[in-house]
Amino acid sequence: NPEGYYVRGICYEARGQYEYGVYDLRSASKLNRNDLKIANALERVTEVWYTQLYNKIEGHKREIARFPNKPVNYLEIGKCYKNLGNWNEAEEWYDKYLKLEEPSADEVIRYTEILAKNNHISKGEVILKKFVEKYPEDHRLWSRYGYFTLWLGKNKISIAAFTEALRFRPF
Repeated sequence: NPEGYYVRGICYEARGQYEYGVYDLRSASKLNRNDLKIANALERVTEVWYTQLYNKIEGHKREIARFPNKPVNYLEIGKCYKNLGNWNEAEEWYDKYLKLEEPSADEVIRYTEILAKNNHISKGEVILKKFVEKYPEDHRLWSRYGYFTLWLGKNKISIAAFTEALRFRPF
């Protein structure tokens, strides 16, 4: 129901939760592309959220100037660029982050989403192979590894990875 997404998006906006507001307003817009009220709200909330993201990027860049070896600043900039849909910049900042710190499984998932958007499938496969070995019970990593190997035409490995993911989450 586009009206439901619209109302919830406006509620998120009122609470200052712009990211969630944008997601709901995007959903409302997809369901009702011709609604000017939804389009205007989406534009307004997106502008506020993107401004916040750019400000956050600048803040973390200032922190990097002061503390260049603090990995979290690189990670946060990468996340901001991901949220902005600037996939190349996001990948560059994630690459810098990975030089400083071993990522969690959650960060590997985010990073490989970026790599998929940039069509860097081979790069992602190598990373996922390493992390399914490190986190052998993470169904998300196995599933993502399955997709990357499938996209590379490595069907046997892909089937094995999907089977492993289903072993943990058969539903």
